[in-house]
Amino acid sequence: MFHEIQPLSINLQFINQPVTASNVVLCYQRDAILIASGDNLAFPRREQLPDRPDADFLYLFSLGGSPIFLMNDFGQQDIPSGFEIIPVAELRQAQPQQLAYAGVLGHQLHRWYITRRFCGHCGEKTAHDTKERMLYCPVCEQREYPTIMPAVIVGVVLNDSLLLTKYAGRVNPRWALVAGFTEAGETPEQTVRREVLEETGLRVSKITYYKSQPWPFSGSLLLGYFAQLEGPSDITLETQELGEAVFVPRDQIDVPYEGKSLTNEMICRFRDVGPTSLLKSDPLRQESYSSAAAAI
Repeated sequence: MFHEIQPLSINLQFINQPVTASNVVLCYQRDAILIASGDNLAFPRREQLPDRPDADFLYLFSLGGSPIFLMNDFGQQDIPSGFEIIPVAELRQAQPQQLAYAGVLGHQLHRWYITRRFCGHCGEKTAHDTKERMLYCPVCEQREYPTIMPAVIVGVVLNDSLLLTKYAGRVNPRWALVAGFTEAGETPEQTVRREVLEETGLRVSKITYYKSQPWPFSGSLLLGYFAQLEGPSDITLETQELGEAVFVPRDQIDVPYEGKSLTNEMICRFRDVGPTSLLKSDPLRQESYSSAAAAI
């Protein structure tokens, strides 16, 4: 999946360290990112942004042991020669994947930083802590940590068929699964039941955890579940959310495996291995999809 960048890894521990000339820097304008022009994905280094003081660069994380920084208040006038701005969403298909994921993860943290510049309690300007990734208010002492929103993805199973959905109001929507954010005071399993009922009018049981995925595009932690239909299979569509929902037999599921999203993996796994192992405790789900599929 998109976050799986082995053998490299991202170390998210915050380190209060100064930027150096060779460090990679991530620069954002709203939902766009600065990249080098050309076919190969590359981000600028500090030495290519000479007109800004070192204080404008904030440590984010390390990729394979190499520090990556965020440039604060990046503007159009800061674009160096040989670079261009592209939508962050385009990184989903970019290579190398480890750099693409770092760029999207950096954007998640960037969004948090810019939306927490002022204290939500008293309105004073927040300050950066020097020991951990935290913003605090020097007046009322309110503390803010990066926001992560849990959400569920649900594969609803009816015999040898899987409930596939398409979101409403999208141009050329791809097949998806029932999904939704967990509310305050709710367990993920309760979210599964509520979202399936709200979006399709169906009830489910035998809720079985599959695996999780951080999804920095939306600042979410996605929790994948399979669940068995309980009761009638008549679908009552929530048309503001979904444009289509239909049970599709596994031998008719025509969805290519893309290796990026949890939703896509769950659909392809159901098609390839069937419902039996997915509705019970199964060590396969802890393995990568590609290695497990190769053994089938």
